[in-house]
Amino acid sequence: MIILRSIAYFICFSCWSLSIAAVALPCLLSQNMTARAMKAWAKGLLWLAEIIINIKLEIRGSENLPKGSCIIAAQHQSAFETYMIFLVLDKPIAIMKESLKWIPLIGWYIQRGGLIGIDRKGGARSIRRILTASEAAITAERKLVIFPEGTRTNPGDYEKYKPGVVALYNHNNAPIIPMALNSGHYWGKQQLIKKPGTIIFEFLPEIPPGLSKSDFIYQLRAAIEGANSNMPTPNEVND
Repeated sequence: MIILRSIAYFICFSCWSLSIAAVALPCLLSQNMTARAMKAWAKGLLWLAEIIINIKLEIRGSENLPKGSCIIAAQHQSAFETYMIFLVLDKPIAIMKESLKWIPLIGWYIQRGGLIGIDRKGGARSIRRILTASEAAITAERKLVIFPEGTRTNPGDYEKYKPGVVALYNHNNAPIIPMALNSGHYWGKQQLIKKPGTIIFEFLPEIPPGLSKSDFIYQLRAAIEGANSNMPTPNEVND
């Protein structure tokens, strides 16, 4: 049954994405309208996930998000969070792999709506692009999302943080908000099968400015891993 539901969701996901991308083409003329189209797209994807697979989204720690600009250092376990940040946050700017902008139709919206595409092997050039994007986000009072590990990881696995998040921390005076999640338990990396359950996004208290590189990385990792340890797993829910 889970396999059939997952296939049904994939079909509905594709149909919804292509439909809204085609209908909302005029929205690309305006960044604000594009952001609204992206929010509607993500809302539809979540609704489909709820009714077909019984996946729900729970947001924790909203009180830790400032009203203005900030930098969100988010854990990355699945494609789910790359869609849902457009629903959960207001007009976010997201730093993601550059290849996403080449997705037919949807790539136009992601790029116009706030994708900063970077080459993972771009070195100093990619860092400069990230810093320029952060300045624009802060000036526009928007939230900038970066995935410090630079790639999706399985639950319980943690990659070494890439230089980009440290560069952002040192370059800007904006708050750094860690974001933990458990999406990989239900929406696995590069897996068709989706499992029912509650995916949690948790925004954690701000990391104070002025820390050394090692102290900043330690606090960021400790915050995210600590939050992970308090999130239920599918086995715990079933028990």
